[in-house]
Amino acid sequence: MVYHELRTYRVTSPHMMAHLHRRMEQRMSALFAEHGMKLIGAWEVAVGREMPAYLYMLEWEDLAQRERGWQSFYADPRVAEMNEATYKDAGANLFHDFDVALLKPAGYVERRD
Repeated sequence: MVYHELRTYRVTSPHMMAHLHRRMEQRMSALFAEHGMKLIGAWEVAVGREMPAYLYMLEWEDLAQRERGWQSFYADPRVAEMNEATYKDAGANLFHDFDVALLKPAGYVERRD
């Protein structure tokens, strides 16, 4: 069963959004790929209650793959280096908090690849 992981970050200010986009584009997306993690989308909220907010979605073949992916990702020393560089560049916290939702498909919806 395929799962999708939606991660929502409530950003501290609109200025910090650029730091999140740069971090994903220049560092995280490549690290995700190296660790077998499939990034299928990234967005910022244009209109909505929780603004500014940044979201991205990963796709997993199963829960075991998710566990392996995140373990491998966080064990990589480049992740800590990336975090330190991002926060140093931004000069402050990028986000207040975040949510993680692991989504499983409804049986009545056809998957489109």
